[in-house]
Parts: sequence; structure tokens; C-alpha cells
Amino acid sequence: MKICLVYPNQMKLPKFFAKVSNIPQEPVLLSPLGMLYVLSNNTVEMDFLDNRVHGYDGEQLYTILRKYELIAFGGTIFEVEEALAISQRLRKEGITTLYGGPDATVNWELYSQYFDIVARGEGEGLFDEIVANFNNLSRVKGLVYKENGRTRINEPRPLIENLDTLKFPARERVNLGDYARHEEAYTKKQPVDTIVSSRGCPYDCYFCSSKWIWGRKYRYRSSDNVIEEMLYMRERFKTKVFYFREDGFTIHRKRLLEFCQKVKNLDMPWLCESRTDALDAEILKKMKEANCVGIWFGIESCSQTTLNLIKKELDLERSQEIIALCKDIGINTGGSFMIGFPHETKEDMFWTGKKSKQLGLNYVFYNRMWAIPKSEMYSLIKEEGLAEYEYANIVIPRTRHVSADEVTDIYYKIAHPFLIRVLLKLLSKFPRGVRGKIINAPFSKKLYLLLKKFEMFG
Repeated sequence: MKICLVYPNQMKLPKFFAKVSNIPQEPVLLSPLGMLYVLSNNTVEMDFLDNRVHGYDGEQLYTILRKYELIAFGGTIFEVEEALAISQRLRKEGITTLYGGPDATVNWELYSQYFDIVARGEGEGLFDEIVANFNNLSRVKGLVYKENGRTRINEPRPLIENLDTLKFPARERVNLGDYARHEEAYTKKQPVDTIVSSRGCPYDCYFCSSKWIWGRKYRYRSSDNVIEEMLYMRERFKTKVFYFREDGFTIHRKRLLEFCQKVKNLDMPWLCESRTDALDAEILKKMKEANCVGIWFGIESCSQTTLNLIKKELDLERSQEIIALCKDIGINTGGSFMIGFPHETKEDMFWTGKKSKQLGLNYVFYNRMWAIPKSEMYSLIKEEGLAEYEYANIVIPRTRHVSADEVTDIYYKIAHPFLIRVLLKLLSKFPRGVRGKIINAPFSKKLYLLLKKFEMFG
């Protein structure tokens, strides 16, 4: 069976999304590790096409995909529009289409009528099972499909218990030069490549979809397995810095300490994302000794009331202590904050904007609140009629006290100094493809960070 995995291109969003610049109008492309894991952990032969890189239009993409028997689309809700359009054309010719990934897993009800198969759960081993049971898909767990005009929903696909059994993602199937390999906020060294050592998150933040994808179950690879991949990446792809871009790299204390002990003499700088409450002075010292160059914290708000309401379960004072410890030890820090939670007033939003710049972080990033299914916050926004703007199930909400346009204006004032606002306006004059190249260029991020520093510390 001729199979092609496709990462669709991002859809063009309506004009009212344009000022919400944290919604990826021109995304910084990261290597598609999820699909690369699928490629390396199925034995059937599959081609791979990342249309974010190629940028084929609908007709070109359709012409390329017509030669296959099974087309499997992945990606996020921001790419699903292209997948829906191409799928409907291919199905008319008798070509089987499948939709998988995180969006498909949590929102399969939205898509089952547009694809022959919707796959819920992890994709490793899935295509071997589909090919072996193509005439009896009831044997394949995790699938939703049509049979005799009726929708069949198979039992859920069990999570992979031992992540060490997986082969490393097939990075050799793509040109890594097509993706962002720099992270100027933390290091001048390049290339910087993404690696994932765990899956899932045990926490219950009400704005997040993770618990719907993984069921709040946290699984992790052994430190030896992770270091083996790092050594391979350094040898094969000349990676100089490793970015653990995942929810829970620091959650398991024993594993983290073991990792730091084993990696510290290997001259492999790395950075990660973490909750502040997963760290303390001992851990941070060990991380620094192990060549950790930066930590990104998802703090979300500078109001303890808000942190409690959104189920973040963070103590703001403790977070500030951890940031100070990082500074003392010599680890760069960044933090993200959300503007426009449903309960927030203007004063709440401006308070987070002001206080966040006083926490001692090296870099601060703001998200104007938007929501996608499935999350508790998305459901609340829909139930209370707060979704003033909506497209393809992506909503830009108002709060109970402030209109959506006012929230966006407040976010813009908090997030972007005057010079950045001017540059963003100038950038909007360029064609979409040119804008993407400019945004993904290393010099653009350097300029952005310089201006952000000027705003915070000038």
C-alpha cells in the first residue's frame, strides 16, 4: 500500500486575527517530531510531505497525493483546513484519508465525516496495524471510521508504557535546515534542536488540552536513553544545543538528578521548560553544572487569585524566589503570561503586565488569550457567550468585563514596545511567503529580543 504522511500548511486566518500576534500568522517552523516518530516506529514504507516547508497550493498538493492509496494528515487545528479540503477531493477518487495527532485525538467528533478514518492516540505502530487489518479495521484500537453507513468507534488505543522501546524520530527524513534551529534568547550557539524526553502532564490547568490528550498520565524516558539520542544528534546532525520542549522535563526529581549527573561532563548545553514549583536550589545547582543554559517558565499570571482560578497551582512568591535563584546561579530565564482570562478586568491585565517585568526574568512573553477545543476554558467561553471572534473553532474571546478588541489593545500595549509595533505594521505590508522568511530568520529574533530588553530594562 502506498502511504504518505502529510503535515498540512497553516490556514490563512481572517483579518481580525492579525493583531493577535501570538497566534501564529507566520509560524516559526519546528521540526515535526510527532510525525517523525511515526515514520521511525512503523515498519511499512511511508513517504512524508511537510507542506509548511514546500508551500504547495491546493491543486499542486492534490496532484502529488493522487498517486497514493492512503493519505494520513497530521498537524494542529491551525493546519486542519487544508487537510479537510484535500481530503474531500481525494475521497471522491476512492483514496483513503486519515486524520491523526492531538487535534484528531481530542476533537474526533468534529472531523469524522470529512475523513475515512480518524485516529485517536499515539501513532507508533498504528500504520502497521492498519495495513495488516485494512479489511477489518475493528481490530485496530483508537480508530473512528464509517462502516455500512454507520460510525464505528473502536476502543481507545493504550498509551505506550515504556518510551525507551521507541526508535528515535526519523530526523534524517527531512532537511533540518528548513526548520528553526536557533534560540537567541538563551544561547549564541547554533544549531539548537528540539528533543522530547517525556509525554503527558499530571497537572490540571483549565486552559490546557493536555489532560484530554494524555489523560493526566506522565511517562518519561530513562536518562540513558535520552543521552543516547543527544549523542546521536550531535554526531549525525551537528546539534550543539538541545531544547527539551515538553510539559514535564523537570517533574521527576530522581530522573532529573540522574540526567544531570550523567550529562555534565559531555559538553552538551541544553535548555528546558519547567514549572517553578518543580525546582529548588539543589536541583538548579545540579542543572547549571550539567550545562543547562536556560529555563522557560509558564507562569501565566501575576495574580494569585487568577492562578488559583485557572488551576495552575503555583505560588507566585515561590516563583519569584526560584527566578532569583536562577539568576544567582547563572541560568537564563524566560516566562510566559496570558492576558485576557474570562474573569479579568482591565486592572488585572495591566497588573500582570507591570508585575511580570519586575520578577527578574531575562525575557518575558505574553499571550493574548485565545482558545481552542478541547479545554475547560474553551467550554466556559462558549457557554457564557464570550467568543466575540471565531474561525475554524479558534476563538478570540472577550472577558466578562472587557470587549475582545479592548483586550487585544491592552495585550498589544503590554507585549510590544512602540518600536516593535512599528516593525510589525511594516512587516504586514510584505507578501505572506516573504513575511514567513523574515520572521524565521535568526536576525529577526535577535532584533526582537534587543527591543524587548530595551523595553524591560531601558
